Amino acid sequence: MGLKEEILELERTCLEELGHGLNKKRARSDKYQAEYYRTYRENLYEDMDQQHIEEYGGGSGGEMKDKRYPAKMSSIRSSSAMTFNLLGNRTATIKRNPYGLSEGIYSVAYEKKVPTLLGRNPANLDAYLCLTGKTDKTEAVFCEMKMMEWIINTPGYLNNAYKNDNNYFAKYMPEGEKSVSVFLKAITMLEQVMPVHEITVEESGPGEFQKNSRKEHSFQHYDAWQMFKHTLGIYNMTSRHTLKMMESKYNNTNEVNVFEMRNKFKKVTLVNVVFEPPTEIIREEKSREKLIAYKASEHEDFELNFKRILIESGVQQLFTDDCGLKFDIIYMSAKDLMIMLDMTEDRWKYLSRYRLER
Repeated sequence: MGLKEEILELERTCLEELGHGLNKKRARSDKYQAEYYRTYRENLYEDMDQQHIEEYGGGSGGEMKDKRYPAKMSSIRSSSAMTFNLLGNRTATIKRNPYGLSEGIYSVAYEKKVPTLLGRNPANLDAYLCLTGKTDKTEAVFCEMKMMEWIINTPGYLNNAYKNDNNYFAKYMPEGEKSVSVFLKAITMLEQVMPVHEITVEESGPGEFQKNSRKEHSFQHYDAWQMFKHTLGIYNMTSRHTLKMMESKYNNTNEVNVFEMRNKFKKVTLVNVVFEPPTEIIREEKSREKLIAYKASEHEDFELNFKRILIESGVQQLFTDDCGLKFDIIYMSAKDLMIMLDMTEDRWKYLSRYRLER
């Protein structure tokens, strides 16, 4: 049994103890019975409000729709199901915490679209929390959630479009070129500390597809490029240098409200929330050692590389200079988020599926 299989087995056992076990007789097929509920609703703590159903329906991941395979949200390792189970419907209350997030009631929205480049689809952030009850500027928390992706998947690579300054919204505003150069500097600095991977891709050639090899940069486990794109998207939604071009692109669509976040925040925090199974519950020694190494890699590449480079390249400072707000990026476990959320004992008990404590 490998690491993935052992973690899934532990979660299945936990769900059975909670009275939410997978019903194999009702599984879509034998192929999916070890991981999927029959419907995504069975994978949620509570019924989802229509508002959020529409938000997930508009996302890019096909979270709720059965296709040739079950809906992603019906999987017990679904990060979108974990996101909703942690935050719930419409509002979430954050308590006193060591991360500098303000206490209070936050409105909650899911699959928040933030444009990154001209000519490309917006990025989708798993959750967008906005502090309520403020008469002046308020605070926002954007969440990117990871269930088991960081354990079993290879992080994505950065499309070359992000290395071309002509694709940036800020390029076409006075003083915007300076800001674009900061993001390009961050890309260069990240590539300098990332391992290089030689990959084979199929590209169209004269009359046929050709297999070509190219070199790409990524960390082993931490998905830095996704977080870079989310950072850029939040900058675009709040910067004085991007409004004109974004308004031109999205003015006649309902895809993005380009005015929604302008001059609204005094502080924005981008949070990586990661499901981290306790290493001591992994029985097989090789799998346990693997998980220990994966965690060390994930934490190191976030703190010592990605976050450091956002600061040293000047990206963090751009939010002060161009957006008039304080920007921070933090990493926490799913358990850490649970601890700082105000919730019922029943919900806390149900969420033990994401703590797997023994």
